[in-house]
Amino acid sequence: MIEKTDATGKESDIHIVGLLSRQQGDVAQSLIVIGTVEKHLGVCDLWVALEREEPVEVKSLDQYLRVETPRILRTGEFDQMGLNSEDHAALTQAIVVAPNHIAWLARFDFSDHGSLVNIWQQRTFAAANAAPIKVLVWQSERNPQSPAVFKPTTKIARSAVEWSEIVTQKCFELGILFVHGIGPHKPRETLLHFGEPFIDFWLDVFRALNRQQGAVIGRVAATAYLDEANQRGLRAREDEDGAKKMFARFAEHAPEVPQSATNLGDLYCAWLRAEDTLMGDGPKDEPSATLLRLMRGYRDGGERDSHILMAEAWWVNEAIRPGIQELKNWLRDVIPATLSMHIAALARQRPDRSSTAGLDATSLPLLDGVGTWRATLEWPVWFAKMLLLAPAYTLTAMGRQAAFALIGGLALMPVPWIQRLAKGTLGVLMGTLGQSHALETSPVRRNAIVRRVVAQLEWLSDRCQRVVVVSHSQGAEVMRLVFQLRRRKEIARWVTFGAGIRPLVMLERDRLSDPEFRRNAREIWLGSVFGAAAAVTALLWVIPALLPVNLSVFCGYFAVVTALTCFVQALHCTFIMSRKAGSEWKPMGIFRARRSIMAVWHDYFASRDPVPGGSLLSEFKSDLSDTKNWNPEKRPREFEIHNARCGLLDHTTYLDNVEQFVAPVAVDLLVQAGMVGAPDKVQEALDASSLRRSVYTWTHYAVRNAAIVACVVLVLGYVLSWSGELAPWTDQVRVTWRVAASVSAGVCALWNSGLVGKALQLFWPLILVGVAVIMSNLIMGWRQRASRKQLQQGLAAAYLAGANLP
Repeated sequence: MIEKTDATGKESDIHIVGLLSRQQGDVAQSLIVIGTVEKHLGVCDLWVALEREEPVEVKSLDQYLRVETPRILRTGEFDQMGLNSEDHAALTQAIVVAPNHIAWLARFDFSDHGSLVNIWQQRTFAAANAAPIKVLVWQSERNPQSPAVFKPTTKIARSAVEWSEIVTQKCFELGILFVHGIGPHKPRETLLHFGEPFIDFWLDVFRALNRQQGAVIGRVAATAYLDEANQRGLRAREDEDGAKKMFARFAEHAPEVPQSATNLGDLYCAWLRAEDTLMGDGPKDEPSATLLRLMRGYRDGGERDSHILMAEAWWVNEAIRPGIQELKNWLRDVIPATLSMHIAALARQRPDRSSTAGLDATSLPLLDGVGTWRATLEWPVWFAKMLLLAPAYTLTAMGRQAAFALIGGLALMPVPWIQRLAKGTLGVLMGTLGQSHALETSPVRRNAIVRRVVAQLEWLSDRCQRVVVVSHSQGAEVMRLVFQLRRRKEIARWVTFGAGIRPLVMLERDRLSDPEFRRNAREIWLGSVFGAAAAVTALLWVIPALLPVNLSVFCGYFAVVTALTCFVQALHCTFIMSRKAGSEWKPMGIFRARRSIMAVWHDYFASRDPVPGGSLLSEFKSDLSDTKNWNPEKRPREFEIHNARCGLLDHTTYLDNVEQFVAPVAVDLLVQAGMVGAPDKVQEALDASSLRRSVYTWTHYAVRNAAIVACVVLVLGYVLSWSGELAPWTDQVRVTWRVAASVSAGVCALWNSGLVGKALQLFWPLILVGVAVIMSNLIMGWRQRASRKQLQQGLAAAYLAGANLP
């Protein structure tokens, strides 16, 4: 029962509202006491104890068991703590704060108060008859002669909280599940490769925050704040390393200036540290995970802790490799489907397309930054890509068909080393494309993958109040299947990047059995047969004395004819697919997902990433808009970003894109964990950094394309002038190098004979192009570092401004 009288029997100025247990039973991690106090008392002069009868005198830096100092419970933290939910309706009603009161919270982590573990477990095993937990709160005053000593006053509140009155919550505020895509991923890799970029970004922002706040308040105020924190917030901390480093760094960056902290907000500094890491060595359904403690220091010397549990969903072992013939048959149908998707993606890269994709995206808009004049310059590049790359894609697809057939044939040859080489190549294919095969064509393997991820998601959900899922490539489609199984109200955000949802839906058996795909598959397969025949006969023709003269000449003519036939078929396929690229393609069932998940879905796709192939949601805008009673603000949001602006690199460089991917996702994760900055300033910093990246990546993209064109022109010029200039020069180099006694002598001979100078004279345009590309890379790296620094400083200022929010 909660008592509202002090030691003299009068109405108390201190009210104990309730007691929260983080997790149930003997697996609980901490206890949290919530109460209110009249403003004139000052919450920083309160102390809270569990299982104590009378208040004690507190001396700083002494270890007192089961005693903590409370901190102010700000208005916005109710949502983050989940106290306004239906599950905690009684507590929500009891914690209504009067106009002249403020709320406070005292946290007792079992890792810091070891004696509480035994007391709590004794009550757990006798829950039905467990004695109430005693909560004691008192006001203190400092001894003028010894400011580090806190003496109790007569302001006291007591409470005996019955076992049935304890509110139970999950252990940690936020859980993050990382889901990988296809590839030979190993256990622990996804946790490190996906998690550490976000951790590094947070630490960089916190460093900037500490520097800025330390520079504002000065060394004197910073040192005084550090002393106050040591006297209060760190006194009961069992593991003081992380928090002490946070406060010490804050004081280090404060200059010697006569400034004070009297007009500053509550938030002074922040830091992050790993508390526990589990590298997948436990039971099967226990994933690799790491627990982070997000620490923030406040003006009153108190500390606000949030916990973030990161885990990986590793499903590679469930994607059992298909057989060789099974994979070959599937690839025969897959190649035409993926070819049509790539050509359609190429067609959608027109410069006049809308740069902000998605359904009226308003959250974290990522600006394209490509002006009208830049778009005009991109038109010739786009036309060149359609004329050159689209046929090249088709010819490459035909070559892949022939190569797969050749590899399958070599695997059957009774030559050991050829079999090893062929089976090794097939093994690589099975470890990548075979995983897509397992998900789309094998119900048993698909269910194994989904159930494995479900088990790891539920392990995380059992421990965290809110869960954010971050999935890449095929992992996005896996999570879509997971979310369709049942409703999950704990999912606060679903982030996909480089999502492979579109291609995987295209590769379903129903889609591959479509007559149009079948016709394309037959035409490409026939083209690959002609291409293979051209390659074999050309090889027979060029090998001297292998065939009679007449037969050799026939092979040469046959190679030319079959090669031309293959090229004509490639042009025909390209024309058909390019003509249909602009038509709207609506795969059935792709958006038959739960509305609750769609409302929290944020999709990021790179401008040149061939896997998502451009905007996913914009093609289905009419379908989603026609859905009745769907609030537009609860639709999925998608953002086009710029990684490397290169189709070969865009899919694997999302985590290198700090400004447009890591930063907005990391900021959103901090919001879910309870750290909120001034919204307008946060958005301003993110938009400015996104625009900067768009500009400098486009500049590098333009230089790179110009260099490629220049290299092609120069190489063609060198080939045409081979007999006149290059042939004599290469003959001189060959003769000089052959007669040299050693490598050093050969280099000296080339230098002394003037052949090096001749090379510079011949190849200076090509060398100049190489130097331009190197300089562009250096400038891009410099701009990138400067942009990230500006972003960190802007977000730090936004979080400092947000400290004044209620």
